Amino acid sequence: MPDQDKKLKSTEKGKKPPETSMRDYSDLKRLQSLLNAQSRNQQLPAIHFETGQTSVRRAWQNVRSSEQKPHGQWQESTEAVELENFSVTYKNERNFSKHPKHKLFQEIFTALIKNRLSCREWVNQAPSIHFLRVLICLRLFIRDPWYQEMLHCLRGIENLAQYMETIANVYLDYGEEQHNVDQLVNMTYIFQKLAAVKDQRKWVIASGAHKTLVHLLSARDSSVLLRSLLALTSLAESPECREKISELTIVANLLVILHEYDLLSKRLTAELLRLLCAESPVKEQVKMYEGVPVLLSLLHSDHIKLLWSVVWILVQVCEDPETSVEIRIWGGIKQLLHILQGERNLVSDRSSVGSLSSANAAGRIHLHLSDDLGPDEMQENTLSLQA
Repeated sequence: MPDQDKKLKSTEKGKKPPETSMRDYSDLKRLQSLLNAQSRNQQLPAIHFETGQTSVRRAWQNVRSSEQKPHGQWQESTEAVELENFSVTYKNERNFSKHPKHKLFQEIFTALIKNRLSCREWVNQAPSIHFLRVLICLRLFIRDPWYQEMLHCLRGIENLAQYMETIANVYLDYGEEQHNVDQLVNMTYIFQKLAAVKDQRKWVIASGAHKTLVHLLSARDSSVLLRSLLALTSLAESPECREKISELTIVANLLVILHEYDLLSKRLTAELLRLLCAESPVKEQVKMYEGVPVLLSLLHSDHIKLLWSVVWILVQVCEDPETSVEIRIWGGIKQLLHILQGERNLVSDRSSVGSLSSANAAGRIHLHLSDDLGPDEMQENTLSLQA
């Protein structure tokens, strides 16, 4: 009997009390109602980069510095609270499309895109914290691949890309505000998730988001920078996307990161540059911005994966006779031979671009170094480097 009682208690503990489930449903219905109550007829055409950027940026700055209008203030505040409640309640949910309340989730997501993200008038009037909470909820939904497809179908990617460009320009031109940083962290995370899927990368390129991601390589916030690097690295794995990225001036910022930043930033940057060096314009940029000394300085690193990426960059750029001579003049051959001798104590980590991309957007991305990898693992990494 005691065992049966214990089993019964365990079963009851795993179940959600009916009143809790009803309260969750009630909260979702209230959020849905709030999202549909306002801006019913305010959805406007997408903003074009060429014609609307200056005016949109000015409007964005004016709105952010002004107080919310008294009319509708209570309802908007209620909606912001409900959005925050949603993000707290479902912060660990990754399968909205398979959830019993999927239909209601779908309606909420649709309202977030059509009545909020795609409604320029609402975006221009909403307080910064309110817009941030919309982005947080979208970011939670986007962890489910089904909602990534839905974001595309609702043309939400284009609108998101336009707002990311606007906020990035304000952030880079006028200094940091925490809400701007948080908004960029959430938006770069969404594009990072989209870019992780091969067939979806063309959506990101078509939206122009890759241009803003390149622009954000000069960001001061580490989370914004790392998310941008991860998204661009995923995009660069597809030749057609890599070609589009190579048309932009990107190498100068990458060399600054390789020269001055922390190990994780250097590792991701080296991997991105390795992929991009398959394109001639990028190799020309390495030459133009005198990248050889920076790359050779990284050969002193003890991190295998960083070394592997840097060596492959050098292999690609040395196809140019002038660059090959420069590598020899700077002592590159001697450094490479030293690596081949295998006398250095090297370290590594088990993370990949894929695993780093899965990190929580709300937190920081960390690299866990290890010099005690298994002998087989260490030998495999070393042989890969020497090859």
